[in-house]
Amino acid sequence: MFDFYIAFDPSLWWNDKKLLKEASKHLSAFSGGQKRYWFAGSSAEDIYVSTRLLAKVLDTAKVKNLKWQYSDEPKEEHSTIFRATKEKAIIWTMNAR
Repeated sequence: MFDFYIAFDPSLWWNDKKLLKEASKHLSAFSGGQKRYWFAGSSAEDIYVSTRLLAKVLDTAKVKNLKWQYSDEPKEEHSTIFRATKEKAIIWTMNAR
């Protein structure tokens, strides 16, 4: 639907981590134009465990038309991660070169 995606502390825990459990299946069926996905995980334990796992899944999948970047932010909290990383997210996501 979009070409650029940004997520700060994504709710990967939702629905018993269904998105994480099915990520490989969705990535293997991924088609369409070039997409860019930037995401960050804070020090919140219920979040960083899942964001780090998603980074491993994306690295393993090696989807050709998906450029992605994970920003592990252990010094940030859920309440501070947006302000601390928004500029980094926008620069990476919008810099297609």
